Amino acid sequence: MSAFSAEQLQSAVTGWTDFVLVERLAAAGAAWVAWLVHRCEAPLDVAVVVGNVARDECVHAELCARVINELGGSVAMQYDRSKTFGAPRAMSSDRVRDAAIAAAVELCAGETLNLRTLALRRATVTAPLLKQVWTIIGREEAQHSAVGFAFVAWAMPMLSQTDIDDMCAASTRVVEVSRRRDQDIIALPDSWFTQLGVFATDDRAAYLQASAAARAETTARIAAWRT
Repeated sequence: MSAFSAEQLQSAVTGWTDFVLVERLAAAGAAWVAWLVHRCEAPLDVAVVVGNVARDECVHAELCARVINELGGSVAMQYDRSKTFGAPRAMSSDRVRDAAIAAAVELCAGETLNLRTLALRRATVTAPLLKQVWTIIGREEAQHSAVGFAFVAWAMPMLSQTDIDDMCAASTRVVEVSRRRDQDIIALPDSWFTQLGVFATDDRAAYLQASAAARAETTARIAAWRT
């Protein structure tokens, strides 16, 4: 830790604190997907696997909190709860459609967009604790992505072309959120880019390149639903 400046440590703590919220929001989103999957009476084995995702995301949030403790503290976090932990989303009378769109957004798009940057983090970080954290999160996020695509494949025969178009549009909006987030990352101070930090590398360009590649891959997989 002595190799890092006070500014770098503070940036690392702030980044990991943000990540706690991201993972907790992912847990809430996954819990909503699980509820919709049960609501559409999907096979129980599928519902069980989807239900495990919310638990994993809670574990990820706890791992991030433990990293913050190891780094020596925490920072105050302020955010608009009405835009994060808001009211449940609107539902229609078509239960399979609702579940498919939610799974596509939260699991297929939301998780697949993270996979390349998580792989970069695992590859570049050298501290054993952080390597273990990134390995756990990366492995489980890959599983979540696979679960989402498996559920959509199960639901696909029951979806109309309009349903599929809506599912693709909703997922594409998630990809655009990732693009806007990268613009914010470009503007971050250099102190955010260390092995201790939430990006796990001092190579901002490599991180952004991995993120762009993930968007391209996710976009291609979304487009395949229309074929």
